Amino acid sequence: TLGMRPVGTICRHICDNGYEISQSQLPLAEVSCLANGQWDRQDQPQCVGSGCASPAILPNSVLNCSNPVNPTGNWPTGTTCNIMCDEGFSVPPNQHSLNEIVCQGDGTWNQMAQLECNESGCASPDSVPDSSLECSETANHLGRYPTGALCKVVCKEGLALPPDMQSLNQFVCQEDGTWNQTQTLECSSVGCASPNPVSDASLECSTDADHFGKFPAGTICKVVCADGHALPSSLQSLNRLCHVDGMWNQTDKLECRNSGCSSPNAVPGASLECSENAGDLEKWPPGTTCHVVCDDGLALPPSLQSFSSFVCQEDRTWNQSAQLECRETGCAHPDVVPDSSLKCSNDANHLGNRPTGTLCEVQCNEGFTLPLDLQSSSRFVCQEDGMWNQTVHLDCLKSGCANLDPARDSSLQCSNEANGFGNRPAGTVCKVVCSKGYTLPSNQLSFSEF
Repeated sequence: TLGMRPVGTICRHICDNGYEISQSQLPLAEVSCLANGQWDRQDQPQCVGSGCASPAILPNSVLNCSNPVNPTGNWPTGTTCNIMCDEGFSVPPNQHSLNEIVCQGDGTWNQMAQLECNESGCASPDSVPDSSLECSETANHLGRYPTGALCKVVCKEGLALPPDMQSLNQFVCQEDGTWNQTQTLECSSVGCASPNPVSDASLECSTDADHFGKFPAGTICKVVCADGHALPSSLQSLNRLCHVDGMWNQTDKLECRNSGCSSPNAVPGASLECSENAGDLEKWPPGTTCHVVCDDGLALPPSLQSFSSFVCQEDRTWNQSAQLECRETGCAHPDVVPDSSLKCSNDANHLGNRPTGTLCEVQCNEGFTLPLDLQSSSRFVCQEDGMWNQTVHLDCLKSGCANLDPARDSSLQCSNEANGFGNRPAGTVCKVVCSKGYTLPSNQLSFSEF
């Protein structure tokens, strides 16, 4: 009743809510009433604000703690706080382990690393001209794509990424806020540009070009030469194929040349007969066989007859270029033999030549004859070389014997009449007949007949 505590009483100092006795003064927190009526400790502990002061608030974040603050505005010891970044922001991956802090007994937080809430996700990739971006996630209100978002570039119609870039077309937003690949992409016209034009030719393709003038990959084009022109045989099998890299499979320079062979050299006195017609350019297509046909009365010499036919080759040349010549055929009229006529087995042509093989014979006119040593040469044949087989000079001489003047007082009696030239033919027997009243002397009787 006197407000006295009995001996042995133990009292504890209890701080008000939000305050506590510091660790160094905890031994002063309890006191005992001694028998002498004194407390065993006269020093009193001091109550100071308890817990941890509020950590510095990070920009773009809030603090989420396991306990409310005490009346002093401190967080009680043991309180766990997590830093929660605002929407669109996040703690960098290397700071994730520092994102949770604990209020320790000494009134300090267990770690006070300088955290930061950065804009989360990845900024929009660099724009690629003539394309759009397709992503698995939409960008947030800050225009950033969340971690894990997968994006790809979609080129406009008629354009495409080059083949060496197509493997880079998908990129992922990484936790560090960067895309997994940052190579600059480019949308180029797809397919192959029109091949270089070939003179005197048109281009036939399996697929039409687009409005950019590009042919899609897989297109096969071939050069079609204009009429009268052709590709060299070594290039005729070359079709152009458009590859996916926008290149044609072959880039050989093509040329449509005048096709076939030029007209052969003209042969005077001849015409040309060919198996094919010449084109508008007067070119004969390869494989054409031509034959020189000499005009009537003319022929190729035997030595050239094997060259009368020739073929147009793939290289646009004729397979032979011998100089041909049509000469008059057969044999010229034989030299005229006076006082004779010529009997031949074939008539002369309009050029006066007898064909090869013609047999001719010189026949002396009546009253003329060939000398005996020339009679075997009166017949001759026209040879292939245009020569008669014999060229002996012939001469028709007067035949028979000149008529004799009869002796005086006589007449001449002959077995054959004299010809127009007054000659008696060979073999004629003549006899001298004396006129009436006359006679030959006996020594001349043997000469009266001859």
